[in-house]
Amino acid sequence: MGRWNSRQLENGYVPEEVAIPDLEIQEHAGSAAAGLVVFQQPLTELYQRPVEAARNRLADLELEFGIEKSKVDVMRRSPV
Repeated sequence: MGRWNSRQLENGYVPEEVAIPDLEIQEHAGSAAAGLVVFQQPLTELYQRPVEAARNRLADLELEFGIEKSKVDVMRRSPV
């Protein structure tokens, strides 16, 4: 797929439609940082907590898996 994309770009292919994400960019004029453009993506805050919760849950599951895998490995090594 990557090679195909590279060939298309080398051949001068330009997609007709380009998706532009809906982002909010605000200028804070009149503040101490006049002329500074601050990038804000509103969906970041919306998804940040669920992503953090999912990461924590994954870490817990990986720990549980490691414990159970160790138990299985011990059982396999022990003579019957």
